[in-house]
Amino acid sequence: MKNNKKLKTALIVFIVILALVLCFNVGVYAAYALAATEVSYTKPGTSTSISVKTALDELYTKIPKHKVGDAVTYKGEPFYVIADKGTTYELLAKYVLNSAATKQENADTDCVFSTSNYWKGEKLPSSSPYLNLNTYLAVRNDTGSAVYKANSYAKSLGAIGGRLLTYEEANSLKNSYNDIIFVTYGKSKYYWLGSAKNTYYVWGVSYGTLNSFNFGLSDNRLYCGLRPVIEISKSAI
Repeated sequence: MKNNKKLKTALIVFIVILALVLCFNVGVYAAYALAATEVSYTKPGTSTSISVKTALDELYTKIPKHKVGDAVTYKGEPFYVIADKGTTYELLAKYVLNSAATKQENADTDCVFSTSNYWKGEKLPSSSPYLNLNTYLAVRNDTGSAVYKANSYAKSLGAIGGRLLTYEEANSLKNSYNDIIFVTYGKSKYYWLGSAKNTYYVWGVSYGTLNSFNFGLSDNRLYCGLRPVIEISKSAI
């Protein structure tokens, strides 16, 4: 009996250590799973007896396949992972969209932010956090807005939804992921953020800085492109 108790205790300790190791090296899982099929234990707080392999399978499924900063492909389009939300990932397009807002392209393709500054009657903060125009209903419903087009693009790919990166997100990511935020690898260096700077200006990214631009036309010139953020199920990639 004493030997059985010692064996059970040793096995439980081994499982805990193995679980910790798996968090750092999932390659161990494949080697151990072959030998763990016949070993079982009772799950704490239940009367259910499961094999060690099943327990490891449950643990393994909880280990994220991708981390923030990873380059991934979804429905043939290139993205970067910018957030792990538990059951979903948020992905930032690698490039801006084409003029039809249907596909990414490595180009300096620009568009208006919206057809009107719908937020002009709002009392706007003078510092971060700024008003998030991704959730501003009039902007979301404006078929000519970058926010509307970002969501339409996402839905066309089968994603949960789409939007623009906010000032706060870009600011928090720019130091650790400078290449991704400032597109040092390509031509899409100007793009809109989904945050209002003031009545007429919206935040954007331009050649290594966070700057603000007129929401529409200024001297017949467009300033920024459309670089969507989409949300997808983790099982999709």
